[in-house]
Amino acid sequence: MLVIVDAGHGGKDPGAVGKQSKEKDITLAISLLLREELRRRNVSVYLTRDKDIFLSLEDRCRIANNLSSSYFISVHINSAVNLQAKGYEVYCYRIKNNNTITKAGILAQSILDTFRKNLVGFVNRGVKEANFYVLKYTKMPAVLVECGFISNLEEEKRLMKNETQLLIAQSIAEGLIKASKV
Repeated sequence: MLVIVDAGHGGKDPGAVGKQSKEKDITLAISLLLREELRRRNVSVYLTRDKDIFLSLEDRCRIANNLSSSYFISVHINSAVNLQAKGYEVYCYRIKNNNTITKAGILAQSILDTFRKNLVGFVNRGVKEANFYVLKYTKMPAVLVECGFISNLEEEKRLMKNETQLLIAQSIAEGLIKASKV
């Protein structure tokens, strides 16, 4: 099994910006930890970026599709105008196809379930469908994980902590392993 881990944003694209941090930095930190967690579980991993560089959405999809990976996981941090918004959510292109849950839907739900178990104090915002470019144009089951809200000062502080980043990486890895066995 080969998993593509995509650290959202990067380089000239900071993503969401909080009071003390940028999305691109937190997603990279989580993605690097996720790579190690997956390797520890004997899963082959390829990062779309392992440093602060810019990649277009097309580049991210091209990398995943050219490597014929088993799964694509894009790591992100959310932001909202409402500074009280908080929690994690997982997106996939289609949850169901002809009333059957898709592999991406299974992966999204599995990651959400491990988040619910492991990320105490974070709000579960559910699994959602979205027409995001990296979900629509990858050929393998793909999810986009929003790990929390950088616009919420309390959550931003938690997301900046190595122990929270490690817990998120461990949860994504655990969810992936469970989903791959379904």
